[in-house]
Amino acid sequence: QGYGCTNNSSSNNTFANWSGAEASWESIYYACQIANPLMVSWREDTPRYLFVFTDESAQIYTEIGLTESEIIDTCLESGTVVFVWAMLPADFQMIAEATGGLFFFLSGNSTGDQIYEQLESIQRKHCIE
Repeated sequence: QGYGCTNNSSSNNTFANWSGAEASWESIYYACQIANPLMVSWREDTPRYLFVFTDESAQIYTEIGLTESEIIDTCLESGTVVFVWAMLPADFQMIAEATGGLFFFLSGNSTGDQIYEQLESIQRKHCIE
């Protein structure tokens, strides 16, 4: 029996500065926090899934100085499963896999159809079964 996943998308551009730099690690860390500083509308009765798409390396722009372990611990504490599409497995694969999510390699040759199929496979596994 599935969880009946719903789309609680938020277009919070807190970290978007349009310069080609993405605060990727910070975004994951803040989205996973139980305190919910990004004010994401998480439903209490469903699992928390976070989808990250980036073509940048792991980056941090505040002075909090995060480690990969701190991000993973924060996501595990809140029960957030992280799925990542990125060009650099070394920067994101451990976070995705440690939280029960998946890492997908994003390249210049990735197509919308491929990404759509990957998203559908996640939905079939986590939302429908």
